[in-house]
Amino acid sequence: MFLETLCKINHMFFDKTGTLTQGDFSLLKCITYGSYSEAECINLAAQLEQYSEHPIAQAFHQQQQAHLNLSAVKNMPSQGLQAQYQGHVVKLGNALFCQVETPLKSGEQVIYLTQGSQLLAAFELGDKLRESATEISDYCHNEKIETTLLTGDISLKSEEVAELLHINHVIKGVTPQGKLHHLQQAQKKDKVLMVGDGINDAPVLAAAHISVALATGTDIAKNSADVILLGEDLQKIITLRQLAQKTRTIIKQNLAWALGYNLLIMPLAILGYVPPYIAVIGMSFSSLIVVSNSLRLLK
Repeated sequence: MFLETLCKINHMFFDKTGTLTQGDFSLLKCITYGSYSEAECINLAAQLEQYSEHPIAQAFHQQQQAHLNLSAVKNMPSQGLQAQYQGHVVKLGNALFCQVETPLKSGEQVIYLTQGSQLLAAFELGDKLRESATEISDYCHNEKIETTLLTGDISLKSEEVAELLHINHVIKGVTPQGKLHHLQQAQKKDKVLMVGDGINDAPVLAAAHISVALATGTDIAKNSADVILLGEDLQKIITLRQLAQKTRTIIKQNLAWALGYNLLIMPLAILGYVPPYIAVIGMSFSSLIVVSNSLRLLK
């Protein structure tokens, strides 16, 4: 069933951050708006990000300075982080989550830091595209497989990645439940393969016809997936599908040969036209052909 479904895949869904991109974020710029200095905003963001497993947190790991007393910390998948600090609610995340009315127009991913209703800072974060992302995208187009970028990121970076890879559809700024809804709608008419790596991808990885998680992904993503890539090379998905197609062809060839041989030899042996020992030798030879044909997959 798995083999046949993999061969019939005609729609691939991709997460963006950490899947099509390397997920190796760096802090490019910090723009402050409130009374906090740049160093204070970066430190506050770093203190919040220590409660997150998202790749964005890596950009702040080396930025921690003085310890801050944060309480009631909440991690909101695909949105950001929230905590209590000095009697106020502080948020770090996308523009929608932080209720930023005029988001920055940037080609990079941007997250915001707010305290109550006050915008404190905006952070521009750099992330590079995986080299293998182009290969998997080209393969999908050559095989007439529809592609969709499914991401919680609401920045212009999503459109930029989709344009570079010629992805058919972009669905951005969605929660894990939103991702699941879009995938289930697609599965009503398509055989869907989902590729992801994060906590917010777990529901769609579990629900997809076939799901693939990267080895660098979170534990919950890997536990929810059907296949775990041993590494970060997305071209292995191509190898996986091509191997499935070759395996299906070999199985059909073996079944056709075994069925044809038995339909030909058995009646002749029953009628006495073929001596029993010849039929036995022929059966052994037939088995050798089937095994030898299967061994071609090792190439």
